[in-house]
Amino acid sequence: MFSPWRMPLLTVEERMNYADRRNERILRNVLARIGGEESESVARFLSRYGNIRTKSSYAVHLDLYFRWLKDKGNFRTPDQLILDNLACVFKSDAMDVKTKRRHTDWLGEYVNAYLLEEGRSESKRRAASAAICEFYKKNDSRLFGDFSVASFLRYLDVAARNMRQARSKAG
Repeated sequence: MFSPWRMPLLTVEERMNYADRRNERILRNVLARIGGEESESVARFLSRYGNIRTKSSYAVHLDLYFRWLKDKGNFRTPDQLILDNLACVFKSDAMDVKTKRRHTDWLGEYVNAYLLEEGRSESKRRAASAAICEFYKKNDSRLFGDFSVASFLRYLDVAARNMRQARSKAG
């Protein structure tokens, strides 16, 4: 049985090495799931970060986002995601804002609806949105339009208003 009192004392260097090895293992597992070893866009994105903890954290956020997109039927590979965003922004009609914002709207739905319903804190949602936005940005495929992480209080205000409206229609 594990007991922290029986655990040998580790030096700071040993603890850091353990954390680095753990983050490297997490990163390898995530890259295997998302096809990151074959993906130029994932390799380009992660190569911009030196810290293994940052790399593994961002890779986990991308993995969860990619899985969510796949469940919705909107995902093939990370490279195709980047190309689709470029096509949406640059090949669509100048006035076709809905097409231009497609990937921004997916991010908004993921962060401000799905993650919120999953009970993720605002800081976790901000970290996820930062990782995803940077993935697009580091691959020269910036998201079109404005995006922000909704605060939990704003979500409660909207939910309460919707409940009041539903009650007034029912009664």
